[in-house]
Amino acid sequence: MAVLLTALGAGVEAVSYSTWGIGTDLSRRPAAWRKNRKRPVESHQRFWENFRKRTGMYVGRVTYDGVTTYLNGYDHACGGALLDGLREWLADTHQAGRNLIWPAQVVQVAFPEGRPAEPWSEDEHRQAVAGLFALLEGFFEHLASRHGATPETR
Repeated sequence: MAVLLTALGAGVEAVSYSTWGIGTDLSRRPAAWRKNRKRPVESHQRFWENFRKRTGMYVGRVTYDGVTTYLNGYDHACGGALLDGLREWLADTHQAGRNLIWPAQVVQVAFPEGRPAEPWSEDEHRQAVAGLFALLEGFFEHLASRHGATPETR
């Protein structure tokens, strides 16, 4: 390791690695590693606002599949608090197929002339993501007006 670092002109401080368990002084663990550490929880509303504004920060290349996969994962991780009822709302308000999952319903609404052939162009991905975001905004407004709830309080 020292030879490689010398060849690169870098010192040992440039390398980060762990030797956990080998002579580790457990009394000097970082505070973040301590059990029962309290940390602030981001609200679902703040997540949605940040995700909508900086989608690429969350998913990298912004594609419809990438965005829906990330949102599904987020929703699953928070116990369905973000998208609960979206599928039914899409079926009721936009006549999207009741037998479809919500990403497929959104495609029906975003592309009323029919799903584009694969692979999608960048414009088609942009159209699908913009349609998804508009539908989600409508869904969240519906929830707020119906229950006085926002994604933050759900």
